[in-house]
Amino acid sequence: MIIDIPKKELKNSPLEKECAHIKFNKDEFNYLYSDFYLDGKFFLPISKKSLMTSTEVFGVFNKKKYIHYFKNNYINNLESNINSMNTIENSFIVGSSENYFHTLIDYFPRLFTLNKTLLKYIDSIVFSKNIPKNNKMLEYLLEKMNLKKKIILIDNKSYLFKKSIYPLNLNYDKRLIFLKKIFKRKIDNSNLKNIFISRSDSQNRRIINENNLVKYLKKFNFKTYVLGKLNFIDQIKLFEEAKIIVSMHGAGLANLVFTNPEAKVVEIFPSLDFNKKIDWFEHSEKKYQRNPNFSRDYFKSICLINNIEHYFYFSSILNTPSFDKLEREGKMTNIDLTINIDLFSNFFENNII
Repeated sequence: MIIDIPKKELKNSPLEKECAHIKFNKDEFNYLYSDFYLDGKFFLPISKKSLMTSTEVFGVFNKKKYIHYFKNNYINNLESNINSMNTIENSFIVGSSENYFHTLIDYFPRLFTLNKTLLKYIDSIVFSKNIPKNNKMLEYLLEKMNLKKKIILIDNKSYLFKKSIYPLNLNYDKRLIFLKKIFKRKIDNSNLKNIFISRSDSQNRRIINENNLVKYLKKFNFKTYVLGKLNFIDQIKLFEEAKIIVSMHGAGLANLVFTNPEAKVVEIFPSLDFNKKIDWFEHSEKKYQRNPNFSRDYFKSICLINNIEHYFYFSSILNTPSFDKLEREGKMTNIDLTINIDLFSNFFENNII
């Protein structure tokens, strides 16, 4: 059976003996350097030697998504198929997913732990075939970093990696610093603009009366953008040049990493506080402690680090199933909603403009 090692216990575990600690550019980075099993869906390395992993150290998703790795039959199925399993040697694992946020914020920053010494030990860099399509994220990143190694895109099945390197997760601050260092430009702050991010091309998490909201925001010179129509560099440029951003909660807000300090962001979220029957908002000051039943704090965290003023605007939902049911189905943030324009305008004109 595979064992999940908590982060605080890693140092004294057999798994820690398979890790390397390397310091360069005034930073110390930690890596798993070993033989391990890995699939292209969740990118969770499992040591072949110790049958250990750590969802806290290697994982990027909610822990619930990794449960199947720790069931009794998983390792049996894995080891019974080892002779037919594809083997990749001397590789550096980065990973990616279809989700823009996880690819940009959780996976890609692992590339920044590569240095000239490590490059001598690897023949290839590994990502997933599940990567945001058509925006050229990977191509731009490899070009910026001038990486010439072979690129391997793996599918969802399991692989055996030998003598390969898997970097431990970086903290949020370092991820943002590295991303901005690679991509951010100096811009003219006199030409900043107000933008509304539309999810009209999405299958969920849409604003039903978006046209009414767009009409209202036009009074304040807002322009509407659909991020799915923009490539990676154009998305960066859009968020760099933003003064005020209004958007439904969604992965595209990962681009806040490139937004200038002192910008303002309104993140629209379905209200999961079912005791409140009208729209409400929270200013995400450092002292504000998020209630996990109400929101996700991915983008609030980016804003606090980048000194961006962030607001949650919670839109009440009618005829909503219980929170327990929404959470159980993994759909608690995927709800379409309707904005009360009168309430929104009162909030917006008293706090944002």
